[in-house]
Amino acid sequence: MLESADVHQEGCKTMHYLLTVLTERPAPATPSEAARIDAFNDRLKAEGYWVYAGGLADPSSVLILDNRPGSTERRSPAPVVDGDYPAGLWILNIPDDAAADDVALRASEACNRKVGLRRFL
Repeated sequence: MLESADVHQEGCKTMHYLLTVLTERPAPATPSEAARIDAFNDRLKAEGYWVYAGGLADPSSVLILDNRPGSTERRSPAPVVDGDYPAGLWILNIPDDAAADDVALRASEACNRKVGLRRFL
C-alpha cells in the first residue's frame, strides 16, 4: 500500500500523486505518441518521480461490481457517449504541488491528451 508521504534518499519529503490520462476518443496512442510517452517515462525515472504507469483498456471492457450490504450487482456500464474517460495513469512521488503541476503539464504534452492531477490523501 502506498503511504501518503515518503522520504527520498536526499531526505526531502515527497507526496504521491495520481495523473490520469483523459481522452474522448477510444484509440490507442499513435506510434509518435507512444515514443513521446516512453521518453517522458524515462525522464520521470531519471528525475526520481516514477512509481508506476500503465494504460487502461477501452471503457466498454469495464465490469462494475457492487457487493455492499443489500446490493449484489455485477454489470457492464452504459456505453460512453460524451465526455472524458480514463485511458491511462501514472503514480508518482513528487516534492510539492507546484512540481506536480509542472509534471502534469509535461504529461499532457507527451501523451497528447488531457491529464487529471490528484494528490493521494
